[in-house]
Amino acid sequence: MSSEQDIKRIKELQAELAEHNYKYYVLAQPSISDFDFDMKLKELERLEKQYKINDPNSPTQRVGSDLSTDFRQVTHKYNMLSLSNAYSQEELKDFDNRIQKIIGTDDFDYVCELKFDGSSISLTYENGELVRAVTRGDGVKGDDVTTNVRTIQSVPLKLRGNDYPENFEIRGEILMPFDVFNKLNADLEKAGEPLLANPRNTAAGTLKMKNSSVVASRQLDAYLYYLLGEKLPEDGHYQNLQKAREWGFKISEHTQLCKNIDEVFAFIEKWDSERFNLPVATDGVVIKVNSRKLQNNLGFTAKSPRWAIAYKFKAESVSTILKSVSYQVGRTGAVTPVANLEPVHIAGTIVKRASLHNADIINNLDLHLDDTVFVEKGGEIIPKITGVDPAKRNPNAQRVKFIEFCPEPECKTRLIRKEGEAAHYCPNEDGCPPQIKGKMEHFVSRKAMDLEGLGKETLSLLFDKHLVKDVSDIYNIPNNEDQIVGLESLKEPENGLLLGENRIPVDRLLFCVKGAPALKHIQSLLETYSKSQLFDLDTESIKNSLNIKTDLAENIQKYFKKIQRVKRVVLKMSENENSVFPSVVLNEIGGISKEKAELLEEKYIYYYFISQLKQKEIEEISFLDFFEKARLNDFLNDKNIQHQKLNHLGKNSIQQKTFDNIVQGIEKSKEVPFERVLYGLGIRFAGETVAKKLVKEFKSIERLQTATIEEMVEVEDIGERIAESVKVYFQNEKHLQLIGKLKIAGLQFEAQEKESSSDQILNGLTFVVTGNFGSKVIRENLKLKIEELGGKVSSSISKNTDYLIAGEKAGPEKLKKAETIGVKVRTKDQFEEEFNINQ
Repeated sequence: MSSEQDIKRIKELQAELAEHNYKYYVLAQPSISDFDFDMKLKELERLEKQYKINDPNSPTQRVGSDLSTDFRQVTHKYNMLSLSNAYSQEELKDFDNRIQKIIGTDDFDYVCELKFDGSSISLTYENGELVRAVTRGDGVKGDDVTTNVRTIQSVPLKLRGNDYPENFEIRGEILMPFDVFNKLNADLEKAGEPLLANPRNTAAGTLKMKNSSVVASRQLDAYLYYLLGEKLPEDGHYQNLQKAREWGFKISEHTQLCKNIDEVFAFIEKWDSERFNLPVATDGVVIKVNSRKLQNNLGFTAKSPRWAIAYKFKAESVSTILKSVSYQVGRTGAVTPVANLEPVHIAGTIVKRASLHNADIINNLDLHLDDTVFVEKGGEIIPKITGVDPAKRNPNAQRVKFIEFCPEPECKTRLIRKEGEAAHYCPNEDGCPPQIKGKMEHFVSRKAMDLEGLGKETLSLLFDKHLVKDVSDIYNIPNNEDQIVGLESLKEPENGLLLGENRIPVDRLLFCVKGAPALKHIQSLLETYSKSQLFDLDTESIKNSLNIKTDLAENIQKYFKKIQRVKRVVLKMSENENSVFPSVVLNEIGGISKEKAELLEEKYIYYYFISQLKQKEIEEISFLDFFEKARLNDFLNDKNIQHQKLNHLGKNSIQQKTFDNIVQGIEKSKEVPFERVLYGLGIRFAGETVAKKLVKEFKSIERLQTATIEEMVEVEDIGERIAESVKVYFQNEKHLQLIGKLKIAGLQFEAQEKESSSDQILNGLTFVVTGNFGSKVIRENLKLKIEELGGKVSSSISKNTDYLIAGEKAGPEKLKKAETIGVKVRTKDQFEEEFNINQ
């Protein structure tokens, strides 16, 4: 054929294969055999390669790339809000009644949709082509995963027809079908690899993989359910979905238009059982008001739309064995019992623990050790015990009794339970390590002092080394540089870790042999090359990838040639797995039999050996005979393996750069306003809002200390329980000493006074702030300025709103509602000019 004929053939094949993809993946109505499709695809690949055609929308581009991709954050044009949940018909009736009351009629339709259990996605189309795919993220910003989503066959790269809007968004769910998930697990099991937990987590993880060719191999699917844009074809949400189906989107055929709440109930009843016959996971039904005009009138709360609700199917319940009950002490001294269970698979995950909340729950369940208990996930998230099977109880089983003393070995204080409260508390708040650590973690948190560099592990390390005993000691850190820089610790593992939970990452495995390059270099190479490629890299490739000198690149290349035992383990791993069982390391590298290695792993977890055998005589550890028979000593004494480098979970260290960052954060925290300092003290029941209101009323820490309970109760939203808790806090001499030390350190304990009452120029006015102002800091500062000047900031527009301050990409629903009810709309500059505010 001539080149003109070839180019024409390329266009024909692209169009034909795109049509076949649509029929197969969207309509589930294939009209061509797999073999014929593959032959046409190969022909197209050959022709495109021959003429160097690289069309991103060609069917040949669905395979993805093996190049690493970092995900940039993208701000959503329309926030991706979550839905409020309902678990009963009564709650749905309340929802229906609220809708009718707001709009004043029952003459409207609902749309019922299956609630797919996957990973939320927002797709943007311009002129009929996919230009962007963004994850939900925090609802305001998400990750750009366009490259990966382009590999999903059911997501159209170019739309069908020509009656779609020029620009629009469509939202939906990325899922992994059950059959794909089961096949993937079967392949992993055959290869001796750990199995994946559930399709939902696997889909979410796959969507964030850096290698899009692996994403393509995972055969993800996508169901779309929500159109957004300025010029949508229909007022009806249901009708817009039908148009979207015509454009090539995969819209669930089970979506149904319902005339009233009774038809909604019928839909739910049907799918509560039939959902198990679907090819993908669902966990409920979403009910939406159909009319977009009514949706706009109903508007949004701060967290969710008022015109939609998610009905969640009853959680799956399974039975398992209660092995023991342990106890945790929180920041406020509350002691929470935790049930340790025989591991059981429920709602897609392995569950081995469940909260028992308090002593009353234990007593009401009449729990005994080794009971057969029924477990379900409340809201499909938090495991809880819902019942016991007493018929299966051993007559000699020991009844579970709530402990009398603090479970912390260094405390052991008798617990108390205040009248009218469910929880038991350890009263030793100034001497109980978990409480002290918890208070410090709260003090340095973002909403309090916002001390960067002082995370949970670092604080714990400083506490354990007796360098900080309470929050005031944090301000002595700059004076203890010699003692702090270079500190390291190894964290002991949690009790009862499951077999296979503590897998060793491949970067640690490649790092553990004597003479290894820097861990950061290994990690960089793993981001660029596949695991199998690492062992055959030439010096030039390593040098260019890491931007290092030739001699260092040569040493790294020699290292990868040298580590043959590690290479054997790495090459056994599939390309999509990035960690390995400790038992495999013991077996392949240590020469310990597979059976014994697995038993060692199950009993103690490998990194526990590493951390403990360095500190204790081996005779102190039980199971000694087995260790010796298993040749563990030979393995641990292998000088070529640097065992501590395999420990990826428990290492914590403070080096010079970290120390310098901590010191900078400490200095910066001295400028934090009084209300955040008060919140950071961790007074029981005194959250962010309470702290703000107390500071606004009493102005200084001295005035607050002397305030009576009656005076505090007079403050808006401050009840007697809060007032009593604040009063008790200031009656403790140790707390007054702590505040004295923090004053000397330079913290703010006085509110910034206004020069005169004339500063309150916004008094009596209510504002709503929406849209993008360049950064969250600018937006938050704008809100703070409004409050400083006497104004009130609300999250939603109502008849009481005076001004809507709109930034870029302001929500169209809010703008429209503001216009409808007569709220004044201003930009930030217009607002500042109108009220003569100098930022």
